[in-house]
Amino acid sequence: MNFWQQQQQHQNALDLVDRMGKFQADLSEKKIDRLNSGQSAPDMVKGLQTDASDLINKYTTDPANRTIAPQLALSTRAHVADQMQSFPAEATERVYHDLDFKFNQQTSAAAAMIGQNYTVKGADTPNPTFVLNGDGLAAMQRQAAAIDQAYPPNARPMENQYYRNLLAQKAAFQTGVSIATNPANSALIDSYIKQHAEVLTPEQQITLQNQATATMRRPAEEQNARNANLDASLTAKYLQQVKNGNLDVAGITDDAAHQRISGPNFQRVTGYQYVPPGDPSSIADMSEQIKSAKSDDQLIALEGAIQGQSDKAVYGKGAIDLTKQIEIQRQQIKSGAGKAKADGQDAIDDYFKSISPLSRTMYDEAATTYGMPKLNQLHATATKDFDRHTRDEQDLGKIQDSRDSALKNNRPDFSMIEKFVKDAPPQNPGESAADYWNRVSKWMASRHSTGANP
Repeated sequence: MNFWQQQQQHQNALDLVDRMGKFQADLSEKKIDRLNSGQSAPDMVKGLQTDASDLINKYTTDPANRTIAPQLALSTRAHVADQMQSFPAEATERVYHDLDFKFNQQTSAAAAMIGQNYTVKGADTPNPTFVLNGDGLAAMQRQAAAIDQAYPPNARPMENQYYRNLLAQKAAFQTGVSIATNPANSALIDSYIKQHAEVLTPEQQITLQNQATATMRRPAEEQNARNANLDASLTAKYLQQVKNGNLDVAGITDDAAHQRISGPNFQRVTGYQYVPPGDPSSIADMSEQIKSAKSDDQLIALEGAIQGQSDKAVYGKGAIDLTKQIEIQRQQIKSGAGKAKADGQDAIDDYFKSISPLSRTMYDEAATTYGMPKLNQLHATATKDFDRHTRDEQDLGKIQDSRDSALKNNRPDFSMIEKFVKDAPPQNPGESAADYWNRVSKWMASRHSTGANP
């Protein structure tokens, strides 16, 4: 009998472990259901207590558990007591996370609405500003009021400020997205980021810049696709014309000039490379520079600019004529008239270079005071006058007269030193104005070195 009793006790122990495992699993499911119920923390705790009591009653009254009912009742109540110690904290944390999730969702939805309602002030200025319109402000105020209601700023200041900061950050980013994806405003994204740098993370700033770049590139990419289709269509058309023996040369040349057909496809159809004519105004400007050249060195520089394609506007068919013009100008420079023009320009340059640096400085100061041209301006005007009167002139005498006239009409007025410099020494009889000015300049320098104030 003692042996049978020991066997029954052993069986009861095994049954108790099995039933407690099932009880714990059932209670765990009840706890998860309560945590996911969306109830308040106190209601979750109260509900789980009811669920636990029902489970205990279920297990202890089950006929299959009759032999272990006392032990089962004791073990289940101990397990429930242990679970109920930690469950209030779990319920409170779940409610917090539920509210946090809801506020994040609500804040994101509000930010999306806010981000679509903005205006740009001074879009055509270097520093445009971005402000919310009436609908944007209303959406911002509604969400701020919801935060204040859930987390009063006096009672829960930390939580209140956290969610307000979150709203500001999300609204700033969503507004940036609206700007970056709007073709009319995407170019302003750097100004927007600068204005909101404090609330936009570096990652968000990069995202907005990438979105704006994609928006700005999209029209060009779409245009490229259309151009590619047009290029293929025109190429097929002209290839068919070649096959039929009636190629429209003027048409394909015009299409190449307006980039409707690509250079490689132009050459594929015609068998030779397309050469653009060049910009007329740029070619005319280069022609004027060639006519004004006074030395072979200047012509070599212009020739290099054309042949080296440093100026794309003059590269093409127009460059061929410019090259011929350079050769004509080179021959003219080597002629008597060309040499006379070069000598005349050298005389003008030498005159202005002969003025000492000190004299130049003092003269320019006086010229500024009296509103007169400075030496560099006089030099440039003299050169321009000489070039204008000798460009097409072949008479050596007239070239020399033009040189003298250019110098005479643009000679510096050194006499104003008498008005500009206080207590200046008088001009000596027979002393030229230039010599007198150089002498006064040295006098001025000696006065400065002794501390005097002329």
